[in-house]
Amino acid sequence: MVCQGYVWLRERGLDTELDGSAVRLCFRGLNPLPEGVTLAREPGATAKDCAMALLVVTTGAVLRFTLPAPSPSQHDALSSDIPLTSILCGLCPPDPHDPSGTFPIPPPPPHIPGAPLPSPPSTAWLSLGRQARFAVATTVGTILLVTLPAPGKKDEPRQVELCCSSAVQRFFTGWVPNVRGRAVDSPLPGSTAALSSHCSSTCELLLSLSFDLKLRVWNVDTESCISELSLLTLFSSSLLSQPPSPRFWLRISPGPSSALCLVVHLSWPQSLFCLLRLKENATKLVHMLNIYMRQSELRDIALTPDGIWALWNAEDGGTKVAYAAYPSDDDEVSWQGVVMFPFPSAQIHVPPHLDARESYMDYIFEPGRFCRQALNRALLIFRRGKDPEKAGITAWTYSLLRRNIITAVEGERGVDTSNSWARFLAYAAQYQHSAAKPLSFIVCPQSGLSLLLSAGGLSFLIPAHPFDRLALSPTGSLSNTMPFSFCTATVFLLDKAQQVSELLWGEDVDGGESHGEWMERDIEICSSLELEKFAHEAALLIWDKCSDMVHQLCVIPDLPTMVRPLLEALHPSSPDGSNSGSDVCTLHAGSLPTSAVAAVTVRASRLRLHISFSLLAILNAALNMDRHHRLLRTLIKSTLHLCQAYRLLYQTARSLVTLPTMSITSIEVTMRHLSVLDSRPLATHLAAPVSVAEGLLLASGPTSLLQASKAAGSTSWPQILTQLCQSLMHLLWPENPSFSLGEFMLRQHQLPQLQEFCLELLSWSTQNRNVCMLALGQAYLFTGEAEKALSCFLKAAQAAANERDVQLRLLPPDSSPSPPGSLEMNYYRKVILQLEACSLPELIISVAKVALEKSSRDDGNVVMFQSHLFLQLLELARYHEAQQLLAQMKDPQGQKSCLRKLVTSLLDNSHFDLLTTLPFGDLQLEVVSILESRARSVDVVTGCLYELLYAFHIKQQNYRKAAAAMLELAWRLGREAKDEDGRAKQVDAYMVTINALSIVRAPNAWLVMPLSQGERGGTSPKRSHDGEIVPAPVEKKLVVLELWELERELLLARCHLALSRRYSQLHGRVRPPDLMPGLLQAGLFDMALALSKSFKLSCTPVFEALALKCVTLQLGGDEARNEAWDWLAANELPPGNRGKDGSSVADEAWTYLQYLLKRERGKEYYTTVMGKVLSHGLPPPTWLLLECKHRNLASLLRLLLSHGRLSTAASLAIKALTLVTTPLTGGVIPGAFPPPLCLPFSAIDQIAAALSNQPPLEHWEQLHTKLLAALDGYLNKATRESHEMESQAAERARFIAA
Repeated sequence: MVCQGYVWLRERGLDTELDGSAVRLCFRGLNPLPEGVTLAREPGATAKDCAMALLVVTTGAVLRFTLPAPSPSQHDALSSDIPLTSILCGLCPPDPHDPSGTFPIPPPPPHIPGAPLPSPPSTAWLSLGRQARFAVATTVGTILLVTLPAPGKKDEPRQVELCCSSAVQRFFTGWVPNVRGRAVDSPLPGSTAALSSHCSSTCELLLSLSFDLKLRVWNVDTESCISELSLLTLFSSSLLSQPPSPRFWLRISPGPSSALCLVVHLSWPQSLFCLLRLKENATKLVHMLNIYMRQSELRDIALTPDGIWALWNAEDGGTKVAYAAYPSDDDEVSWQGVVMFPFPSAQIHVPPHLDARESYMDYIFEPGRFCRQALNRALLIFRRGKDPEKAGITAWTYSLLRRNIITAVEGERGVDTSNSWARFLAYAAQYQHSAAKPLSFIVCPQSGLSLLLSAGGLSFLIPAHPFDRLALSPTGSLSNTMPFSFCTATVFLLDKAQQVSELLWGEDVDGGESHGEWMERDIEICSSLELEKFAHEAALLIWDKCSDMVHQLCVIPDLPTMVRPLLEALHPSSPDGSNSGSDVCTLHAGSLPTSAVAAVTVRASRLRLHISFSLLAILNAALNMDRHHRLLRTLIKSTLHLCQAYRLLYQTARSLVTLPTMSITSIEVTMRHLSVLDSRPLATHLAAPVSVAEGLLLASGPTSLLQASKAAGSTSWPQILTQLCQSLMHLLWPENPSFSLGEFMLRQHQLPQLQEFCLELLSWSTQNRNVCMLALGQAYLFTGEAEKALSCFLKAAQAAANERDVQLRLLPPDSSPSPPGSLEMNYYRKVILQLEACSLPELIISVAKVALEKSSRDDGNVVMFQSHLFLQLLELARYHEAQQLLAQMKDPQGQKSCLRKLVTSLLDNSHFDLLTTLPFGDLQLEVVSILESRARSVDVVTGCLYELLYAFHIKQQNYRKAAAAMLELAWRLGREAKDEDGRAKQVDAYMVTINALSIVRAPNAWLVMPLSQGERGGTSPKRSHDGEIVPAPVEKKLVVLELWELERELLLARCHLALSRRYSQLHGRVRPPDLMPGLLQAGLFDMALALSKSFKLSCTPVFEALALKCVTLQLGGDEARNEAWDWLAANELPPGNRGKDGSSVADEAWTYLQYLLKRERGKEYYTTVMGKVLSHGLPPPTWLLLECKHRNLASLLRLLLSHGRLSTAASLAIKALTLVTTPLTGGVIPGAFPPPLCLPFSAIDQIAAALSNQPPLEHWEQLHTKLLAALDGYLNKATRESHEMESQAAERARFIAA
């Protein structure tokens, strides 16, 4: 489109959306001519070549733009949601140095101020050799023909002038101005008024019409005029008495050169269309006829292979479209008016029972009513803005535009919301009138596609159904020559139905808003009862205001017979009657094929609804005449049924396909429902909301139009669109056996619309009742009304065998194969699967119980029903019922599977008491196997399955198996436990094992070790940690454990626990000798002593470590004393000294050491402790010194001597010798000898030698003297007593001998 010096280009996809489909071209210093823009495809071009060319004629140059052709492979991607790229994105401007891209032409003469801007006629086309040809009319009466070479050729552009006379002849006849370059105020008589071209395989023709009404045909190849005809010879003298308008139109229809049709339009007081035909290789022009029309101003004209389209400016400021078919033989040509969709009204009537805001929003945002441009402008004016592009409105999405409109309208302060919406509606209607006003035609000669171009977009011209064309005819103009075999009475009845519609609604049946008496009686949204009531009221109105019509009905002899053909024609399944040819009445629809087809279908349903209702009113009026009473009642019932069907179709088809609003909590449920249906909502990827009728087309994918063209067997777009309209009407029909409309609403999650549709359909229709009940149940199911859904599912099961195909299509597919069984059982199976996917256990239980009651024993679905029933009982934690159902199962595999699920459910829900109390009967071994397998597969630290297994065996009084379970737990904990909790649990497991095994009789109180001690847990049996293959394990023998061995393992586990509490790096099982250093370092001396005794280890390291602790406390600071209280508390202190007031930690430690030495009774331990104390240079405690002196004096003396305690050792030796030599006093038996004493003479000798080697000090000399004296005294006494003993022995011997 050329506007304001710009060339506006936009590409619209008929099957899909396109990206980058709008381009605006600006030519600096040049103005494009209105008729100088041509888009042509290069003949014979391949997909790799520049197969499209944009030819532009401007006031100073001709240009050729290259465009990529749409690749045929792109049609394979039409089913995807990714929009294709427009060819306008690849628009390449011409190179100024390329001869095939641009060429300058002479500029037009100067413009006279005040005169209309001259626009010379022009045309452009592509030749078979891919040459671009431009033809421009000059002001001197010639035609400038410019030829640009094909792309890639090195030829030069060629420019010639086509003329029929010389320059001298034109000068003398006044065709040429006397001074060239002077401004021209009016066209010359011989100058060209219109141009048109035609290119075929045989020749290239250029047709020109001059202002002196001479039509010439030029051969472009020979650059000569081959035919000329003066149109003045074809008109009457009365017509020629008035001059024509300076605007001329010349159009040529496609086809072979011998069958070209030309139309020339001349504007006299009445419009004249002169139809001509080219014959004999385009060398002869034959006049066919003249067509007259009483219209003043023609805006555009277009030709198709079948007829002529004309666009007129109406007297009321609007536009009208008319169509005339080419005549055949002696037929007369008549113009047929095109029924245009009415412009939106600036005011709407809001019924009292409806909300004004909702009514305005439904009216404004109804799909197809307002274009985006009108809404943008209305919002801009409402917000007092200036430029929509600067305001950013044009870049908004439809949803964002809607939100901003609502915010702007309802955000006004101090103004009623209804008034704000009314004002915005007035703005939108005003701009819609301007945007939707047709400007010109766009016709595709090859496919017959006809469109109207407006500022707001494109509008399709779609042929109407023959009956709709008949019903749209003006009242009183019907005749017997109709596409249906109607008799005169039937045609009369249809004419009267049109009159009743005008009476009821105040204007034509397909008009806009109602303004008659029935404006408040909206039959399109009323209920069935209200519809019947309104029909009786309309019959009374007919009797009141149309008595002549009633009397005319009495003239019809057999009224029921006349009504039946009309009812059959109203039904959407009726045949067309004749092929949709050139004699058609067209409807002006939306901007895309799908929206156009949907709009025509919805409009046709409204038309048929009004006709049906008018016919119903007529039949009710005729019923009062008591003629054909019984037959009329039957027809009234059928007509009412038809009205109800069309009312439901219209109401449902025009509703919006939207994604329902939902709370956050229901989003997950809704998405699960959509996954059950295996569909994606259409509303989630639409730029703007669409009606249900349009959504039904879009749901099948963008290739529906291509499929329709293949099904129609033709590439004629009128036939394709007509077939689509009929097919869509059939799909939308409520009583369609395929139930397509209900299935679509279900798949697209249009649940409110589906509920209303099904409830309304069930109230009056007997068709598809069970399928409708099933769809209603699914709608209830997905909206949360589970009980209603269950009732609908059970009712729909009654006819599952009769409507199997439809029900299986509505129900979700089942991936698993269906078992053999009846159709009703398979239906129940699919219903259960759908309810299971929606997580409704109560409904599944109800359906499964009903199915089990109706199923036979040999039905293959019984196992499935029992399985699903069992699973839902588990879901609801009804375990006792599940156990009873488990006992009734006959299938062993299914029973085991359900048992495993029952045990798993009890474990997962922590119902351990039920697991031990439920009567499993013969399945106890299976339960134990499940528990053991589950216990060995879970984490041994956090799990409690071994404890549960222990409780299960205890409940069965099987104590040995209970002990075996806890022993396995203890061993696994020893291998896998890594923390303190695991060690503590291992200790408890050993204790429980010992307790359970203690109950068993002594001969049977033994267990088999579950795993060998050297086995590692958590490692591969075939490879090491480095990935190397390990040798095959040696066959292991069973190891039997008795009670004492278990007690020893318990002690070892306690040691591990105690160390793990202090050292986190302790992992795995550690040998007892390796545990001793850790225990001693931690101060666990009681546990270390017990471990040493149990595993027959030496206790000496224990006393050494304890003595070291005592010495450290004696010498250490506060930190060591604070730590000592902890390890002292971990041991068993003497009961008498525990908690004594005033005792220090060192005293407590020495007391604890003394307590252990006394408890163990080993003299070597005293020596060890004494050696440890002396080694640290600390004086030994008195009690330790006394105990060592009494137990082993020799060792004590050696220790003192070796650790430098010479003075102490000498004093002890002196005291020992003195004690021996001191006589006993009191209680001495006469003649008795003291017990024999063994003095450490070697140690005393070493002491004496050491004293003799000391420095000559008085102290050492005194000790040495005393020691020698004591030793001498001891020796003397020993000698003396020895003599006495010998003498007493001799006397005793003599006495005995005597």
